[in-house]
Amino acid sequence: MCEELSASVGTTGPEKPPTSPDMEIDIFILGRYDAHQPHERTVASVSIAVQYPDNGAPFTPPPDLREPRDRVRLTPAAVEGLQRIAAAWGLTVEQTCGLLGDVPASTWYSWVARPPRDLGVDRLTRVSYLLGIHQALHVLYPNSVLADQWVGRPNTNPLFAGRAPLDVLLEGGIAAMDRTRSLLDARRGA
Repeated sequence: MCEELSASVGTTGPEKPPTSPDMEIDIFILGRYDAHQPHERTVASVSIAVQYPDNGAPFTPPPDLREPRDRVRLTPAAVEGLQRIAAAWGLTVEQTCGLLGDVPASTWYSWVARPPRDLGVDRLTRVSYLLGIHQALHVLYPNSVLADQWVGRPNTNPLFAGRAPLDVLLEGGIAAMDRTRSLLDARRGA
């Protein structure tokens, strides 16, 4: 009979960089196995090698949005991606501009015609969250109509309190986008 059990987990060997597909974990278990002999303890040590699945793609670190060249490279794709999301979600120009941090409608129209050189850290971050939300919805709801309508439907989750997620995103900005993306990623097990 085990009355108490404690465990500790740690990595062994030198710290491995995030590009490493595997790591070794040591688990140390300390337990009192005999209630009649409370001073005798048994220690077990288990070493487990964990191998992450190799999907064949090389590890690519995320872009550094502090670097102008990364922002310039990402800006055209971000504008195009947001156009597609706005069309799929049925957003008005005013809503699209609100999701970007209240840019003027005339600015949005000029970006659609010719993307700016650099959207900046704030707007690229917003578009990144929106792309992640869009992707998570399509994983959760393979029916693309439902996935795209989700943002406009009232939602009983405490995060939205009966409001449409779009209203919460427009009101809460980046913080609301982060919470919404985290909620959806958790639901899909990511």
